[in-house]
Parts: sequence; C-alpha cells; structure tokens
Amino acid sequence: TLSCPREDLTTTAPNQEFIGGTCTGDADCTALGPSSRCLDEGDGYPGGHCTRDCSRSCPDREGQNATTACLAAEVGGLCHSRCDFVLFPASGCRDGYSCSDEQRPQGDTARACIPAL
Repeated sequence: TLSCPREDLTTTAPNQEFIGGTCTGDADCTALGPSSRCLDEGDGYPGGHCTRDCSRSCPDREGQNATTACLAAEVGGLCHSRCDFVLFPASGCRDGYSCSDEQRPQGDTARACIPAL
C-alpha cells in the first residue's frame, strides 16, 4: 500500500515562520526572502506579524498556512494572511487580529487579518 506522509498539524502553529505568523524579530521571518521583516507590538501588531514587501501578490505555502494578500501600505504594499475559518474557526484570524475588507495596491479589496482595534 502506498501512502503519503502527512504534516503533523498538532505541532505546527498556523503561519509559523510565514506571512501572518508570530515573530519577535526579523530573524523569525527570514524564510520569506530578502524583503521579509517582523512588524512587532511597537508597530501595532500583537505578537508580531511576519510580512514582506509586495506590489501585487504574495506567495502562498501549503500546510498550516492561510492564503495571502498584498494590502496597500504607505509606500507600496505589505503581505498579510487572508481570513481562514479552518485554521482560526472563531474569527478567521489569530488572537489580536480581526477579519476585515482591506484595500490592495491595485485598488480592489481583500478580506485579510489586520490588528484588531
């Protein structure tokens, strides 16, 4: 019988080391590439938020990760996780974040997780 290995979902936190994942410094987000960084509590992101610069889209990654969206920022865009009610059944987002329709650089909107007010 053939079988495929499955990711152990009990040991991997959603979005770990990926867009929208918790972080305490830029080193926690290096898997995202050269423009990756951690937006921390001082920036208004509870528990930190791994992100990277974008102009139109952001990468997605299989496993315990929400799909992503490029949201408009002061200059260009920043990657955020989209609302995911499978990973986060209560609200679609991790604690401290809320699901909201947000502006994208190209003018349309996307439902994504942003810091709760």
